[in-house]
Amino acid sequence: MTQASRFHDNVAYTDVAFSEVFSSVHLDGVDAGSLDALKAYASTPNAMTVEIPTGIAWIQGRWYKNDAVVTMTIEAADASYTRYDRIVLRTTVTGSPGNIQLAVLKGTAAASPVPPDLTTTAATWEIPICKVTVTAALAAVTDALITDERANLPSGSLGYILDGGGVELTTGSKGYIQVPFKCKVTGWTIMADVEGSIVVDVKAGISTTWPASTLSTASVAGAEKPTLSSKKIAHNLALTEWPASAAQYTIIEFVIDSCTTITRATLQLHFVRLN
Repeated sequence: MTQASRFHDNVAYTDVAFSEVFSSVHLDGVDAGSLDALKAYASTPNAMTVEIPTGIAWIQGRWYKNDAVVTMTIEAADASYTRYDRIVLRTTVTGSPGNIQLAVLKGTAAASPVPPDLTTTAATWEIPICKVTVTAALAAVTDALITDERANLPSGSLGYILDGGGVELTTGSKGYIQVPFKCKVTGWTIMADVEGSIVVDVKAGISTTWPASTLSTASVAGAEKPTLSSKKIAHNLALTEWPASAAQYTIIEFVIDSCTTITRATLQLHFVRLN
């Protein structure tokens, strides 16, 4: 068995040695709290271009920083079919040092198109920033055609316990939590003490102070309310109807629409933190 350690005084280390260490403590992806987090958006006025703002990322133990908006050109659309392009960050291990650059991966137009594959080899490694849907005969890219694909943004869960004190939970509002940072809810998990059924509506409102003298909340769950149907646990980890983001200081309200049998349930909202 070979043993190794780094770093020590008076020893020269290669970039490969440094990147090997850093890759073990920082996963590939974008730092959500740094600058504008490389979150892609359409050009103004709309054109066949996508703007990538400032941000910091890591790829295979190598650090990347962009301190100005970069305009990425999307090639002309096919006349008949849709294609998916990807904007990626690409590091080339061999060649000039510091070679991490944004790039466009052009997809193939087809009746059933698929996004182009990422390259993940020893020489070249790519991580996704966004997917661009290039519809047939498209003249200009809009925000609606850009899908965020950034990975490794700080994530976590917000939990809330619905407790009936030993009796079946009743309908109505059960309380609030305030979210101190901007985030996107990506999924939910709900767990109960016994097999039963429950539907929880999640509502949200904004207040910069808490408690607020007045607060108005509205449902953000749509048809994807946390729900149990004759079971003890359920989850939805691919929400499509919830808002794209929740602003800093959003207050979340939990309202039980219906409940049978369950006396205690724990609801977790899974999120990705945004800058």
